[in-house]
Amino acid sequence: MPGTPTSSSLSRGRLLDAMRSALREKPLRAVTVADVVRLARVSRRTFYEEFATREQCYIALLEQEDARMAANVRSAVDPAAPWRDQVRQAVDAYVETVSAEPAICLSWVRDLPVLGAPGVEVGTRSMDTVVSLLQNLSRSRAFGRDGLEPLDDATARLLAGGIEALTASVLERGDDLREVAPVLVRAAVALAQAPRDGG
Repeated sequence: MPGTPTSSSLSRGRLLDAMRSALREKPLRAVTVADVVRLARVSRRTFYEEFATREQCYIALLEQEDARMAANVRSAVDPAAPWRDQVRQAVDAYVETVSAEPAICLSWVRDLPVLGAPGVEVGTRSMDTVVSLLQNLSRSRAFGRDGLEPLDDATARLLAGGIEALTASVLERGDDLREVAPVLVRAAVALAQAPRDGG
């Protein structure tokens, strides 16, 4: 029957949920396959049918979270709203998504770099996702009506990198990301209005 989850997809979902739960309790370096299968209530065999390593499971979780963040931002933005309101809606959705899972975001900051090349690849894909999201949002008619050009790649990467760095700093201090949401809005508004001709 179309759309019916398979046993494999159900097991994969349970394993990702279990990895998420484990990361709320301890860093990746301390999480074992035994922890994941215990929390998922599946066998080791089931784990290895889905993932070759603990790191593969972890990366799959981060990619799932990245996709969820992008989907939350897209669904929160009203394309008919004034562009500044769209910026605020996007920032609020991002902040709420991160704030709902601060342990996962902290793990992204602390654990992903340790994975070496696979971690770099995940980080690059994530940055590309955010850049594409920002550029698509800036192509809204509301931006054009006020004479704003869509974000070019360099400007979108500057904004995405700043958001990422500030998020990491806030979470490392144990502060609430919601408190700096106005800063993110101001930065996004300023870059949206910045000239693109180098002037």
